Amino acid sequence: MAVELEWKYAIPDADRLEEIRRWVVRNVPEAGAEIRWQMRTTYYDTPDRRFARAQITMRRRMENGRSILCVKAPMEGSDLRGAKLRGEWECEGTSLSDALPGFVAKGAPKLLLEAASCGLEPVCGAEFTRIAIPLKFSGGSSELAFDSGRLLGSSRTRPLCELELEHKQGSRTESLELLERLVRQFSLLPEPMSKYARAKELG
Repeated sequence: MAVELEWKYAIPDADRLEEIRRWVVRNVPEAGAEIRWQMRTTYYDTPDRRFARAQITMRRRMENGRSILCVKAPMEGSDLRGAKLRGEWECEGTSLSDALPGFVAKGAPKLLLEAASCGLEPVCGAEFTRIAIPLKFSGGSSELAFDSGRLLGSSRTRPLCELELEHKQGSRTESLELLERLVRQFSLLPEPMSKYARAKELG
């Protein structure tokens, strides 16, 4: 199991997002080479939405043509500035239902096994471009992700534009110092809802 620790910020539009990205490239010496991803995500749940009630997210995401299956579940605790702390299990594959027993064996919630009897169906999704910038500090590492695209409901869509900082390993001190700089420089506002939660609201 991986532990996902991230901070998410809503950005008004793609131009503003690009302005922030360029600032990081010019002003942050710890920034590595950018990686561009084309993402298309489908989120799943049972017909009675039991996993949404348990705050469990299940998705299949195409990442530059690779099919990645993932489950995220809440963990106790939080961090500075309202970071999201979640357990995360993922593997490459095409069938989420087939992957769930393996995730449970690795520590994912046993509730996932109920999908075998209830069945899974697509609920909503997202399609977006991600520009990821790795950050390697003296005491730790993290990644900035610049996401621009749209959220997909069953009948409606909504623009998606956000910035994420995900802690990877080691000390968080330098990552949080950069985050504070970005918040002050660009008056960033936290995005409290996940992509899944916002897409699900679209019906």
